[in-house]
Amino acid sequence: MEILRVAVCDDDRVYLEQIEEEIKAYIEGLPGAMDLQISLFTDSCRLYEAGIKQPFDLAFLDIEMPGKDGFWLAGQLGASCPETRLIFVSSHESWVFDSHEYMPLWFVRKGLLKRDMNRALQKYFQVTARRKISYKIQGGFGAGEVLLRDILYIECNGHTLTYRMSGGAEYSVYGSLKPVEEELKAYGFIRIHRNYLVNQSHVSQIGKMDAVLKNGMVVPVGRDRRKGVKEMMMEYGRKRGSQLCD
Repeated sequence: MEILRVAVCDDDRVYLEQIEEEIKAYIEGLPGAMDLQISLFTDSCRLYEAGIKQPFDLAFLDIEMPGKDGFWLAGQLGASCPETRLIFVSSHESWVFDSHEYMPLWFVRKGLLKRDMNRALQKYFQVTARRKISYKIQGGFGAGEVLLRDILYIECNGHTLTYRMSGGAEYSVYGSLKPVEEELKAYGFIRIHRNYLVNQSHVSQIGKMDAVLKNGMVVPVGRDRRKGVKEMMMEYGRKRGSQLCD
């Protein structure tokens, strides 16, 4: 079952709960099953810390908050978790112009919460539909089907390809890494080692000898590929940021 991880940050608990209820109502009205996980925060730093450990798919950010405000939080998430889609929430419509700097997916007015929430969530599913791509893994006793976004990396050992999934599953099939690399490069997969093809959306950082994934796993980086991999990751981050308001 697909999991949608949503974060909501607002120092006003009344609005915090109202936003949560609107999200639940919208998801319940969608066809098909979806596992919704909503995390509520009244402090920007707490949301940021949680997002670093496990990035959210979508984050609703109140702009005006004591301490670190929603714009600060958007900047931090944009740099560290570019795959997280951002939606600002505010009682002041004038903030919409200042919010453009952070390229949000939508702007929700608290005075029109229900209507704007529905539009924001509709926009989210329109934009992210292209990420829900099924990829058939041929081999063994049949074919499996997985979402590309759930693949952490693909490891080649001899003529065996092992697909490591974000949920912990592994699928091994007979094949070569080169044709898979050509097929998946348009979807954010890069060759970081002669034996490893990695999903860029799961990479946290590139070190001298390896790549650290967001779940803590470590994958080796080829010495001759290190510079190119870093450049591709920087370019990927810029592209992901620009797509937040597509």
